Amino acid sequence: MAVVAARGSEENVDLGPTRYAPDSAWESNGYEGYQIGMFLRFAEAHHVEQTGESLLEDVPVIALDPEVYPAALPLPVLVEEGEEVAARELVQRVSELLDQISVPEIARISLGELARSVNSGVTNTMSYLAGWEAATGCEPDYVLAGYSQGAVVMTAQERKLAEDDRLAGVVYLGNPLLKANDPSLVGGAAPGGGLLQRVPAEWEDAVAEAPRVNYCLPADVVCNLSVTGAVDAAKETYLSGELEDLGAHTHYFTGKAPREYDERAAESFASWILAAQGR
Repeated sequence: MAVVAARGSEENVDLGPTRYAPDSAWESNGYEGYQIGMFLRFAEAHHVEQTGESLLEDVPVIALDPEVYPAALPLPVLVEEGEEVAARELVQRVSELLDQISVPEIARISLGELARSVNSGVTNTMSYLAGWEAATGCEPDYVLAGYSQGAVVMTAQERKLAEDDRLAGVVYLGNPLLKANDPSLVGGAAPGGGLLQRVPAEWEDAVAEAPRVNYCLPADVVCNLSVTGAVDAAKETYLSGELEDLGAHTHYFTGKAPREYDERAAESFASWILAAQGR
């Protein structure tokens, strides 16, 4: 059993090798990113708390590195990390930016990089896994874990693994492909569905029968693009004071989301691992 992880857009800093269980022989390369890393830490800690046993000690975490999947979505930086900016100053910065480049041009550049990034991950993931298997001698079943843009990349891998009877489950956080009120939803109502919803014809769609968790908070506009979701997102962003939050898009497994939702997602994930290991 192994976890394949694809991080979210621009989660490309402050990454490093990580062990998710103290006595594990397996170390990730760190490119699972912050949000999936928080999910894995929570799942391990919650399972230890509930059972007294490690969940991830014998489970490799195989994260897609930048050569396989760049996780790119370049946007202009208006506020540096840790910087406090008054509303008037922010408006001035936006105005100065738009004097230099138009909104359509920003969108064209960003969406072009996004498409190239996703295509890279969609195309290269299976060969990356084949290389890992050849290097380690392991041929495990897989749980796919994807956050945001990474969920799109992982969705395209489902069918091949399912056809080979090696897909143990999928867990997606803030999935832009989420269908409205999907039965796999954890996190409350998501009547709007995700920003994308439809997979381009050249990519494989999700496997309906796969064990699945789609964790979407109502105020995450990436996976719940609705009037209610937008209003909730505006409230979350205002209350947090963090413009990059996109509502609740960065709140998974950080203590900002209801613990019951975190636990439901983690327990489903644990059940797939235990079943695959015969525990």
